[in-house]
Amino acid sequence: MGIQLIDHLGRTYDVAGKRVTLGAARTNSITIAEFGAPGPVLELINDGMGWLVQRADPGSAVIVNGATVTDALPVGHLDVIQAPGVSLRFIDTAQPRPQSQPRNGPADDAQPQPKPPPSADHYRRPLPVAAPVAANAPVHSQPKPAPLAPPVVATATASKDQTLAGLLAILLGGVGAHHFYLGRILLGVVYILFSWTFIPMLVGIIEGIIYLTMAEEQWRAKYPAP
Repeated sequence: MGIQLIDHLGRTYDVAGKRVTLGAARTNSITIAEFGAPGPVLELINDGMGWLVQRADPGSAVIVNGATVTDALPVGHLDVIQAPGVSLRFIDTAQPRPQSQPRNGPADDAQPQPKPPPSADHYRRPLPVAAPVAANAPVHSQPKPAPLAPPVVATATASKDQTLAGLLAILLGGVGAHHFYLGRILLGVVYILFSWTFIPMLVGIIEGIIYLTMAEEQWRAKYPAP
C-alpha cells in the first residue's frame, strides 16, 4: 500500500520515500527512459501534509492536470502529471473504499448501492502523449500561383522626328535637307538644282512651319519611319 505512478505505456512504479526524483538516468529514484534528459526532470515531495510535484529541470515543462508547474503544485489521487515524452497518473493505493451498509429490509434492496472505487489496475491504460515532430519532416507548403502574363502595352507607331524635320526645312530647306531626311531623295535633288532661285528656300520655310504645327497622329501616319 502506498503511492504508485502509472505511465502512458501502462508500466507501474512504486514511490518510496518522501523525496523521489524522476529522470532517464539510473541515478534517479525512478528511471524512465522516455524522459530523454539524463538528470532529474521532476520531483515528488511529501511535506507531511500531502504530495507536491516540483520541476527539477528548468528546461523541461511539467504540467499537472493542465496547470504548468512553476514552483510546486499539490498532486492527489488520479491526477495526471505530464513531462516531455512521458505522462504519469498518480495513484494513492491507500484511498479507503466505501463500506457497504447492512440491509434492513426489502426497501433497501431498491436503493442503489455505492460502487467501490476501481483498483489501480483499472488505470493502467495508455495515456495520450503528443508525438514529437521530426526535425527533417517535410513541410507541406501551399502551391505557388502561376505567374501572371506581362501586361500588353500599346506602343506608338515609330516615325521620323517631327521637330527635326521642321528645323531642317526652315534652316536648310533651300537645298532640300528636310526631304533627304524624310527619305524623299528625288525631291531633295530638285531643291538643290533650283536652289539658286531662292524659291526652294521660301517653300522650305513654309513646309517647316507646316511640319511643326501638324498634329502628332497625322505626322506619324504621313511620315512613318522606314
